[in-house]
Amino acid sequence: MPKGQPFTSLCQSLYKNASTRRVDLHTHSTFSDGLCSPKSVYSSACKLGLEAISITDHDTTAAHHSPFPHGRSEMIVGVEITCIFNAKVYHLLGYLMDPLNLELQAGLSRNKAIRKTRFLKMIDFMKGRVNEPGAVMDELEPQWNNPDYAVGSRHLAQILVNQKKAHSIQNAYWKHLRFFQDDNHAWLTIQEACDLVRNAGGISMLAHPPENITLSDLALLKGFGLDGIEVEYPGFKMNRRKLLKEWALKLEFCIGGGSDCHGVPPRTIGSSSITILELEKIKLRSEGNRLCSALS
Repeated sequence: MPKGQPFTSLCQSLYKNASTRRVDLHTHSTFSDGLCSPKSVYSSACKLGLEAISITDHDTTAAHHSPFPHGRSEMIVGVEITCIFNAKVYHLLGYLMDPLNLELQAGLSRNKAIRKTRFLKMIDFMKGRVNEPGAVMDELEPQWNNPDYAVGSRHLAQILVNQKKAHSIQNAYWKHLRFFQDDNHAWLTIQEACDLVRNAGGISMLAHPPENITLSDLALLKGFGLDGIEVEYPGFKMNRRKLLKEWALKLEFCIGGGSDCHGVPPRTIGSSSITILELEKIKLRSEGNRLCSALS
């Protein structure tokens, strides 16, 4: 395309504008292990001028069961599902699905039950390490008795901080929780999780792909129904993001990303993000999945 032509300039202008319109597709609220309410997360996104935000709580879509007030930012339905692949725990991000889909909710309920069993094992493990571990349950009582909430190790870490038995969440993990051996592999398989998201009308993306994952692994996951991978993520160095983007293009994956904000710096809302163009590709893939499901 010739330089200096009006159409060329228009395309360049649109691309430049799109690159400054950002989207954060990975945040957490108080329904899982975030410190901010869903409305607070959304309000922060609007104030920051983000084009869209997604609350991707662990194994619960409760943040999306009620409508959000109208604002500048678009709210994208999301969830982060704990699952198993090659006998290891992975996290699958689901987007744009029906948050009230019965099959999806049944799968998430299964995972939330596993979370409770795991949490009790962690409490038992803490005996002898921390005084009065039973007091932990008193602090967690509101979330424990509400089926919409998903409890996890971060809750326990925060309680240890509140009880002055650790000076930060990271310190609580280092002093106590890193020694806990999780022997519960009853989580959903990654294929089950992909199926649940797709059957609910959404798309699935692998969250923060681990360093040891290979292109062959991702090709296998594509066969399971995986639609994309998270490329923009806190702590990913430039060469890591470049490699993941190359793999995504090779496998025709959507590209995702976000801050993984839990309400504690430096992972603040919008600190890691993708462009509005990448979100549009995600939406197109979701529409294509729904069309294929309707025709099959």
